[in-house]
Amino acid sequence: MRSLSIFITLAVVLGALFTFQGFRVLSVWGANPNFILVAFLFLLFAGARRWMIAGLLFLFLVYSFFTFPFWLTESAVIVIVVLFAWFLKGTLTGNALSDFFIILFLAVPAFYIFLSVVQGIVTHGLNFSLYVVSFPSVFFFELFSNLLFGAVVWFGCRRVAWENFRRR
Repeated sequence: MRSLSIFITLAVVLGALFTFQGFRVLSVWGANPNFILVAFLFLLFAGARRWMIAGLLFLFLVYSFFTFPFWLTESAVIVIVVLFAWFLKGTLTGNALSDFFIILFLAVPAFYIFLSVVQGIVTHGLNFSLYVVSFPSVFFFELFSNLLFGAVVWFGCRRVAWENFRRR
């Protein structure tokens, strides 16, 4: 029963973060922190159970389909990036803090590269441009804001998450 209450709480928090992201809360100079990507990567490295992360990824896709359908492509790319991070998690240093920031640093460019490819192919066929190359200042500011938000989440929520996820 405790796991179900944690799952429901996380679903509500992720729904609120997705709504904040959809309304561009904390957007500065066109750069909007990717709250959902940071939250899923935090859950991945904070020790959440696999079924919980998989269920939250599924709920995230369903929620984005019904509330912000224009975000469905971005949501699918976030899920793909989180799944890649899930598989890369075991090949890194073994220190949760450094692994979290390494994956976060790699996940933001991967998100934009995958998103540019998917949206470019859907919209223009094989003729597309990479967002990272088109708007480098916005990209680097968003990378910095994601790392900053990740640090706030990691140092602010890690102890509570560690206590809730490590209890069996």
